[in-house]
Amino acid sequence: MIRTKSSAIGHEDVLCQLSYDAAVVEIGFYNGWSASQILKTCRHLISIDIGECPNHRAFLDSPKFEFRRGDSRKMTPEACDFLFIDGDHSYEAVMDDLSTWGPCALKHIALHDSARPQAAGVRTAAFQWLSRNHNWVVFADYQHNEGLLVLRRK
Repeated sequence: MIRTKSSAIGHEDVLCQLSYDAAVVEIGFYNGWSASQILKTCRHLISIDIGECPNHRAFLDSPKFEFRRGDSRKMTPEACDFLFIDGDHSYEAVMDDLSTWGPCALKHIALHDSARPQAAGVRTAAFQWLSRNHNWVVFADYQHNEGLLVLRRK
C-alpha cells in the first residue's frame, strides 16, 4: 500500500474504533490507506471517489467493500453508522458533503485534514455545519498527522 502525506496515517486506531461493526461511507478513497484500516473492523464500507482509483481493485475481493466512482455531492446519500470525509478539502465541497451525507450518519462523522493549513475549509465548514446542526457535537479533535475532527450524534 502506498503511504502518502494525505493518508490518515496516525489515526488508524481511531478509524478502527469508529468503524467497529459499523456501516461506513468514506468520501475520498485516493490510495485506499484509510479504507484498508476501516475494513479491519467495519461491517460494510462504501468508498466514493470522483477520480480513477486503481488501488480500489485490490479491495474488490472483500464482500464488505463497495467502490463507487463519482461526485459524492451528486449521489443519493445512504444511511451509515460512520461517515468519513476525506475528499475535496475546499470549504464548499466539505459543506456540501456534510449537508448531503451528514443527516444520514447515525453515530459519527470524521473529517480528515482538519489541522492542515492548506485545507482550512475542512475545519471552517465543519464548525459552521455544527452551528446549524445541534444534534451533533465534537467528540474528538486530533491535531497530529494533518488532523482528524470527530463528531458524534447526541
